[in-house]
Amino acid sequence: MRRDNGERRFAANKVFELASGTKVGFFGLTTPATSTSASPKDVEPFRFLQDDELVSCAQSQVDELRGKGCDLVVCVGHIGNNTNGELNNSRALLQHVKGIDLFIDGHDHQEVEEEVAGTLLVETGCCLHNIGVVAIDEGAPKNELVAYGSFDKVDKSVQAVIDQENERVQSQLNVVLGSTPFLLDGNRVPGVRTQEANLGDFIADAYKWTAEAQSPVMFSFDYEAISSYLITPCNHTVPSAYVEPQGRITILGA
Repeated sequence: MRRDNGERRFAANKVFELASGTKVGFFGLTTPATSTSASPKDVEPFRFLQDDELVSCAQSQVDELRGKGCDLVVCVGHIGNNTNGELNNSRALLQHVKGIDLFIDGHDHQEVEEEVAGTLLVETGCCLHNIGVVAIDEGAPKNELVAYGSFDKVDKSVQAVIDQENERVQSQLNVVLGSTPFLLDGNRVPGVRTQEANLGDFIADAYKWTAEAQSPVMFSFDYEAISSYLITPCNHTVPSAYVEPQGRITILGA
């Protein structure tokens, strides 16, 4: 929620009614570690609930959704179980919050399927290794992890959205940033890990130009010494085996 006025950034919850008439209520929780793990400029206006406040918020959401007639209550969390704090992890939270049928968690990149105080707690791991499928059988959720790639059917409506988004992203990635009259060599060995390379020189100059533009006085030090350091063999300034060919430089290419 916002620090200045206490307003939530997103809607508190959402109720869906299935064709069978079953009402399923959803609400979300995120780790208070977001305040230190995300970019400060993105999270500075917000306060993230923790410990007793986090538990109280979760219980109030459950109670509200049950009050709306929900047969099932699902929490979609980004909390995990590696978070510091007595109550700032999903297992501890579920010991104190009653009425959640399914807790779909994330953040710690683990594969989880266990029952905690009557709630099914699940995670799919990370990097799309698995797709989580939860089926409701006679009112009880049952989890299945489907390995990525094992499901080869295509939903036409979903594929249309994917194709449209891919086209939009691709058009942005093809934006031309500039051009080079010669190849910029970022090969590993021989290259940026063993000797001076023109791509390393270019990156060092870019740091210099940026520093001068932002604060000519503050950054009035020995750029030659810095450049020498940045292009020293075995530096990690340049991605391994990166080569920018002669011609136009695009976002995708960079």
